[in-house]
Amino acid sequence: MTSKHSLRNPKDMQYAFSYFYYLIHKKVPFDLDKLWAKEIDINRDGYLNENELRTLAINVFSTPLKPTTFKEFKSDLYKTCMELRHPTPAPVIVEESSSSDSSDSSSSSSESSEDSGSTAAVPVIPATQTATATAVATATATVTATTAPKATTPAVDNNTLEVGQKELEACRIDLEVLKASNKTLMEIHKSYAKRTMYRTSIEGTDEVAFLMVDDNDNSTQTKLDGVRQRRHKFICLNDNINHDKPTAHLVIKVIHDFYESLFPFPSSFELPPGQTNHFRYIHEIIDKKQEENNKNNTFIYIFGVVGVMIVMLMWKRSKRSSNGNHHSINGIIGGVGNKSAAKQRSNKRYMIV
Repeated sequence: MTSKHSLRNPKDMQYAFSYFYYLIHKKVPFDLDKLWAKEIDINRDGYLNENELRTLAINVFSTPLKPTTFKEFKSDLYKTCMELRHPTPAPVIVEESSSSDSSDSSSSSSESSEDSGSTAAVPVIPATQTATATAVATATATVTATTAPKATTPAVDNNTLEVGQKELEACRIDLEVLKASNKTLMEIHKSYAKRTMYRTSIEGTDEVAFLMVDDNDNSTQTKLDGVRQRRHKFICLNDNINHDKPTAHLVIKVIHDFYESLFPFPSSFELPPGQTNHFRYIHEIIDKKQEENNKNNTFIYIFGVVGVMIVMLMWKRSKRSSNGNHHSINGIIGGVGNKSAAKQRSNKRYMIV
């Protein structure tokens, strides 16, 4: 059953198969920052030591890790670190041959002019220009000597270097170095991009039971007894029952007893016996539950208001009854006092008589 056809169609892809292929081939997006925080920089100190470099090399090149491979791996990162943190200044070379040649040519021309005498009209260079050329040549030689590169930071060797703990402390390899090393970054991406998001395993057909259920209850019972014996992990039953036949209920009972033998207790997703699902889409169930919750909240609100009103009425009635009893008691006490006063007056009359 798909979104286009109520029954199986040769051009449809089953939902289960599509979902299984998704689970098998789903890749983990490559993110070097997350890998650095979760898997590469294990001790969270911000740079890689010898042990962490070996773990990274194993994940990149797999096992067994050859010593030469690990050596080249550390050497490439160390070279990148040195070029990034300690760049070598480019030498500035100034050629002095042109200035010296010009001074030589001027002196030779002056000598030839002296030898030739008055045979040719050769211009004579003033002494000031000769002094200027000599000063320029001297300054050029001085600049060449002063601009030569200093031997403070030697150039990184192009060959494989022996990188130990001392070199790693001198130039620490951090996330910036990994990103700057194009060769190492490509190898890391090539290795980690193959990682799948979910761990899956493909089982053989021995763990799969595929049965066609027909109208014969005896043959269906025999097929399902074989599944009971072997306890397959995956069971697929195709319903080929003609439910119009009077014996269809016998086949249904066989299937029901079979599943009761495998799963005697219902899951939390099953409805109670006798109830069926009348909804087709999940949003319909959500709307129905929301409506029921609103009704229940309304009833609770009404019952709460009625209860509060009843309590208030009972409290007012009890207050009134307590006030009435107080007045009656005062009347009784007043009547008794009047009777005693009248009796005292009558006794006084008797005494006067």
